[in-house]
Amino acid sequence: MQVYSHRGGRGFGPDNTLEAMEAAASAGVLAIETDVHSTADGELLISHDPVVGKYAIKHSEFADIRRDHPDRPLLREVLDALAGRVSFNIEIKTAPPAEVAKMVGSFKVMEETVFSSFHAHLVAEMKKEYPVARVGPLRWTLLAEHLTFEWTEKIGAEFLAHHYKAITPLNVEQMHGAGLNVTAWTVNEEEEVRRLDSIGVDVLITDRYLEMVELLDGGR
Repeated sequence: MQVYSHRGGRGFGPDNTLEAMEAAASAGVLAIETDVHSTADGELLISHDPVVGKYAIKHSEFADIRRDHPDRPLLREVLDALAGRVSFNIEIKTAPPAEVAKMVGSFKVMEETVFSSFHAHLVAEMKKEYPVARVGPLRWTLLAEHLTFEWTEKIGAEFLAHHYKAITPLNVEQMHGAGLNVTAWTVNEEEEVRRLDSIGVDVLITDRYLEMVELLDGGR
């Protein structure tokens, strides 16, 4: 099972900051999940929430956000510091998918990066513009089987990312049968990690990266 550190190295520093991600990498984290929005002037800003302080990201200029929140990094700054050191799961919040993929591609790390979003049209757009990109929708629950696999096939998704409570042995079997890897988010309970590992979940997103990796390694 591959493990990702949630929200840009949560627990290693302030969420989704370069400080946290660099600390995570130095501590042995190999994979990081992070989130990207687009500012009003088209910069790709790392943030989980659509608002940073008093700034609604999509309506704000990057210079204003940087002035008041200097720890809030751009995607290119994160990649410049960490591309090749860790792999990324980039959740697209409100950013243009093609611009995100272009930025990742410019750092030559497309093969080790995956892209996810709650907005299925965004991952579909990325796959259309960059067929080599590995994409997957984020879901709270699994749709009816025929609907789920109809639209994942249409999108060209390689994986489905589900809230861990919605994942069962049956739907893991169904997703694997459809050629999809299964990602579980956000899992911080040890019993749940053991359960998900036992039923064949492929990827885990957690706030407790080092502990969960140790747990999984100890169970082998």
